[in-house]
Amino acid sequence: MVETVKYDLLVKGGLVIDPSQGIHDKLDVAVFKGRIVNLGVNLNPKESKEVLEVDGQIVTPGVIDLHTHVFYLLGHKREGLKVDSTSLAKGVTTVLDAGSFYPEDVEAFRYYIVERSRTRVYALLSMKPDGNPREYGETIKANRDFLVGIKYHHGGLGTMDMLILAREAADWGECMLMCEPYGPKLKTILEYMYRGDVLTHSFHPPPRRGLLDEDGKVLPEVWEAIERGVYLDQGHGRSGFSFEVAEKCLKQGLPPFTISTDLHKLSVNGPVYDMPTTMSKWMALGMSLEEVIKRSTLHPAIVLKKDGYLGTLKIGACADISCFKMLEGEFVFEDSAGEKRTGRYKLEPMHVVRSGEVVF
Repeated sequence: MVETVKYDLLVKGGLVIDPSQGIHDKLDVAVFKGRIVNLGVNLNPKESKEVLEVDGQIVTPGVIDLHTHVFYLLGHKREGLKVDSTSLAKGVTTVLDAGSFYPEDVEAFRYYIVERSRTRVYALLSMKPDGNPREYGETIKANRDFLVGIKYHHGGLGTMDMLILAREAADWGECMLMCEPYGPKLKTILEYMYRGDVLTHSFHPPPRRGLLDEDGKVLPEVWEAIERGVYLDQGHGRSGFSFEVAEKCLKQGLPPFTISTDLHKLSVNGPVYDMPTTMSKWMALGMSLEEVIKRSTLHPAIVLKKDGYLGTLKIGACADISCFKMLEGEFVFEDSAGEKRTGRYKLEPMHVVRSGEVVF
């Protein structure tokens, strides 16, 4: 009897963890024409053109890194990385470039990065001290396929005037605003942030002003911002993440909404390394694997307003799939302040499926 070919790809034998559906079970994932078409037990491999055997591996929706810098050719800080080798090869199918360029660089970014990367790339426009908010907004509207917002930066550029310009630009572009907790007081920055906006480097080590008061308590203005829909992003980076601050926040019921790397030339060789290492650090702090995956798949998809299409293995969703091996042992992790924590588990990327194609 000749079997009818129903699928282009069958990801077979893995432990599927998909927080968007509450799934934690050994299932096969079937793909056809770049979309998820079936989830089931013991699906017939003869019905698929290609079979990816992932027995003993964890299968998740394609991981999304909400804070990267990938404009390796240009970019105002010259810190960008080649995204396919530093993100896609590490299990990340989608990234957000968090403000590496200005409106005049948009076509170059599209041509060299968006159109020539196998990774799915979205981006934020970096606000200039003398930027024209209307120009920024119109640029966003003309490039909505990959431009999703405005970035308010640090590095000596973070001033009150620039924060106001960034807010106006986001309003013109009808898009999200991502802010770093630098320049004006955090309370002031948060007052300029609306529902759907993102505060990154949320767990910054002292002495920078962060989420905590002098007694280590989460500031009331932080709770107020979260209540009205502002998202907290990790944005690890070379100097943006503290185990101590994260632990204090977790004890008070304040995890990050999204886990992200702030991966660039000055963080890729430590202390960040990659997204799986960053995810593993949260497990070392006591966060469950399911919660870590949720904050690396479903939640960033919500921020990007792509939930239902990305960050999920629901039938009909884009077939972006990440496969990991869970290593068990004694792993030492380092934060941006040089502090160390030891964890029992570490995620190791094994395979990546991007829009239905096995790319790693």
